[in-house]
Order: sequence, then C-alpha cells, then structure tokens
Amino acid sequence: MATPTYTLIGSTVLSSPASSVTFSGISATGKGDLVLVAETDTGAGIGVTQLRFNADAVTECERVTMFGDGSSATSQSWGGETVEGVRNSSDRVFHRFEIMDYSATDKNTSGVYRGGAAGNQTLASAFRWKSNSAINSLAITSGTNQYQAGSTFHLYQIVSE
Repeated sequence: MATPTYTLIGSTVLSSPASSVTFSGISATGKGDLVLVAETDTGAGIGVTQLRFNADAVTECERVTMFGDGSSATSQSWGGETVEGVRNSSDRVFHRFEIMDYSATDKNTSGVYRGGAAGNQTLASAFRWKSNSAINSLAITSGTNQYQAGSTFHLYQIVSE
C-alpha cells in the first residue's frame, strides 16, 4: 500500500481579525487530495464557518450533516448550500475539511468535514461540489463575525506515493 505524503501548500496565522482566509494558486495539475485544518475563534460572536471553491456561487454544494451538542443529536441534508462547519461561539473551534481528488475534471468534487468545540457542538458531514472544475482556490469564511487574531489555517496536499 502506498504511503501518503502531506505537503504544506499554504499556512496563515491571523495577526489581526479577518472575516475570511483564501488560498489561491492551487496547482490544477496536482494529484491527490487537499486537507484544510483550521483552529478558529470568533470572540463572543457566533459565526458559521463556510468553505467555498473557486469563488463559486453559494448554491453549488450539497451536503449531509450530523451533529450533536451534548444533550441532543440530529442529522440533516441540504442542497444549494456552501460547505459548512461548526458554528463558532466563544470557544475555539477545530475544523478539518478533506477534499478528495481536487484536480479531477471528469467528476464532481466530494469531501468530508469534521469539527468541534468544547461546550458547543460536534459536527461531521459529507459534501459534493457540483462542478467538474479543478479547484484552484478555496476560501474559508466566518459568516457574520470575524476570526480573531491567533486563528490558524493550514492547507495540505496529500499524495500517495
């Protein structure tokens, strides 16, 4: 079995608040998967972390999500949405987006998300971006509030050798 290699292709640590972080110039000739790992804080405000590919319209993703908050659990499916992560609160939130076969142009791009925050919620979802375009940029946004200084974002390319 091939051993996967993680190559860091972009990294940002915020020194001041920002509503989004964009990774652009992602090689469309690359092979393998992308993994975006982020640890975010929106201060006292609540914001919904969203991921957008190639600055595409909000209506280009479908997802199935399951989440729990310690007292209840539920699942839902959505169409015409962005890829969405845990709702930020006053807790730091961990996000991991895995985007499969990001440079393929013969099928839709799919992926999985896992995230959580102490005292908030745990969320997992599977998503499909309804496009046959190779991903050359992705943006992670905080919705209605800003990510605070110290929030970290790391984008990796994973290739099996």
